[in-house]
Amino acid sequence: ASNAAIFTQIDKKFFDKLNFTGGIRIEYNKVDTVTPQNKLVFLSLFKKGDFFTSAVKPLIRFGMNYEPIDGTYLRASWGQGFRVPTINEYFIDLRRTLQVVANPNLLPENGWSAEIGIKQGVKVGSWQGFFDLAGFVTKYVDLIDFTIIPGAVQAQNQDDARISGIEVSALGQGKLFGYPFTFLTGYTYMQPVLLNPDSSRRDLFPETYQYISYRNKHSFKADIEATIGFVALGFSSNYTSYMINIPLTNNAILGVRDYRERNPNGEWVFDARLRFIVSEKSDVTFVVKNLFNNEYTTRPGILEAPRNFTIQYQHQF
Repeated sequence: ASNAAIFTQIDKKFFDKLNFTGGIRIEYNKVDTVTPQNKLVFLSLFKKGDFFTSAVKPLIRFGMNYEPIDGTYLRASWGQGFRVPTINEYFIDLRRTLQVVANPNLLPENGWSAEIGIKQGVKVGSWQGFFDLAGFVTKYVDLIDFTIIPGAVQAQNQDDARISGIEVSALGQGKLFGYPFTFLTGYTYMQPVLLNPDSSRRDLFPETYQYISYRNKHSFKADIEATIGFVALGFSSNYTSYMINIPLTNNAILGVRDYRERNPNGEWVFDARLRFIVSEKSDVTFVVKNLFNNEYTTRPGILEAPRNFTIQYQHQF
């Protein structure tokens, strides 16, 4: 595969309060013998019935950040994106228990993404930190997904899709019972839907046929750390909700259906660390990943790592 691109970007600050950035990128890709033909969606708005296509893909993005008062930041951004099909999606031809058929006629995914958000600085007594709230939406055109065809599975371009949602996060530091304490937490909710779902899938997957495959609606993370003298103790947690829709691997890969039936409420994973502060510039940390040795998966058919231990020495020069 080969890839070539040129790009330019402009950054400008106005009135010491408003930061603006904008850019354009023109990209060319080739995968083995296939030169992907990209749909030029915006240039085709006034063309009836079809799209202009091109071997090169122009992409535009811009964003701005405005500080109306000290400690309050408003932001907005919009940008285009695309994804060329992988070698596997184009050419894999697997004749085993799971029959997979190549599709060299795939079109690249393309679309756009937008976000609007606010970040607010907070200070209460000895505590200070930031609170962040954002809303986002991503539109996909020609989304690529593996689809059931007679007797096999094949990567195909799906109907248009949209992922919209909100993200909330907070971080701060201060003193708890007289000891330094830091925290970081965040939650994301998203709604990943097909805009024109295949009604023929409704009988097979009546509750999930309208959703994009392999997505989770909810995710949460948190990290806390307290320092007592030269010792710091920290814990972190990650939660991922039940994967909405995996229409192929539910039956095609051994164990996936059983796992989903046993874990309908998603997965929690916890880590812990103990850090010894040797000096201002060095410390030793003992880390335990997957503290409770949870047997879980975030991708169908792929078992994540069991409990594991790491000792780390860090020195700042």
